[in-house]
Amino acid sequence: MKTLHTIILIILMIGGCSWNPDRDNPVDPQSRFYEAPPQKNRPPEIRNLKVLTDCRSSYEDDFCAMDIVCQISDPDRNIRYDTVAAFMDSTNYLGKLAFSPDISGFILRRTDNDFSSQDIRVFNGHNVSVFVMDDSGAVAWATTTFHIELRPTYPEVLHPATFEDTVWTRYPRLVWRPWNGAVDTFTYSVDVLYQNIIPVWSARGLSSVDTAVVVIRQLEYSNVSAQTYYAWYVTTVDTVGNRLTSIPGTFQIFIQSIPPIAKRQEETEVE
Repeated sequence: MKTLHTIILIILMIGGCSWNPDRDNPVDPQSRFYEAPPQKNRPPEIRNLKVLTDCRSSYEDDFCAMDIVCQISDPDRNIRYDTVAAFMDSTNYLGKLAFSPDISGFILRRTDNDFSSQDIRVFNGHNVSVFVMDDSGAVAWATTTFHIELRPTYPEVLHPATFEDTVWTRYPRLVWRPWNGAVDTFTYSVDVLYQNIIPVWSARGLSSVDTAVVVIRQLEYSNVSAQTYYAWYVTTVDTVGNRLTSIPGTFQIFIQSIPPIAKRQEETEVE
């Protein structure tokens, strides 16, 4: 009997032997029936939340706006964009943020006119929060504090400032007073608008030591009968993005001759 077993073992060793059972266990990673456990949902993330201010000086009441901006991401890529909303002090609803490709993030603007106080400065020192939810119900919150200057120092245009400042060139030189505001690090921006409505030229990121810039786009001569004109603004922008904008300067452009305003003054003197 022992000899028979030895013979069978020798035959099996010579012929080879293997066993490959069907891998049908659903918890076996190598099985075709394997079912991976569902990934644990990861909540969305809110980053770089800021509340920026954009204030403009005027001859009457100044006008201010707050821009609530942030970036939102979700490792599972299932953000519900319709849930991104901002709150003041966690309970007072401010509105929904919209995605803006310009900043690669979300933004909500609220102005003085959106509040019964007609002045967003009353919220200085209050908390602003942003909320978001994903498809699975996971949520995220982020909070920051709103700060705004109560009595800001606005930049000021020098020349041209009014229609009486004659401009002879279609490439005018715009001059402003050096700004002595609350921050040391800032840049200037300059905007020129036709009829104070249509943007025609702008300059960004001008140094804090600059006090003038030349418009490098050829502007059109003013139409005397239609009384067309240009308005220009100088704005300070701090390192965070808060903005303060001057009262506009206005000007008309004439060919080198006596401008209509001077002619009218001469006619008045003669009379």
